[in-house]
Amino acid sequence: MLKKEFVSKVAALSSLTEGQVDLVLDAARDVVLAELSESRDVRVPGLVQFKALARNERAARNPKTGEPYMVKAGFTIKARPVGTLASVIESTLVLKV
Repeated sequence: MLKKEFVSKVAALSSLTEGQVDLVLDAARDVVLAELSESRDVRVPGLVQFKALARNERAARNPKTGEPYMVKAGFTIKARPVGTLASVIESTLVLKV
């Protein structure tokens, strides 16, 4: 689903215009980015929790040549479903073995 489609559906389910929904989404994105840049967790109730995680420098191997090299330390973002979204995922997904 593209952002435009998402905005249209949210606007249809609420009393907001598409322009207002677009502004809210942009503001929410800015808040999440600001919090994560300060290494603070962000929880969007009923949907998702974001965590900024530090990664240490580590050794890796080039899969083509087998030559070892060092991967620089850095950061990554971890996202996991919470609340209602987690319940929906658990009830609808079936693991195939």
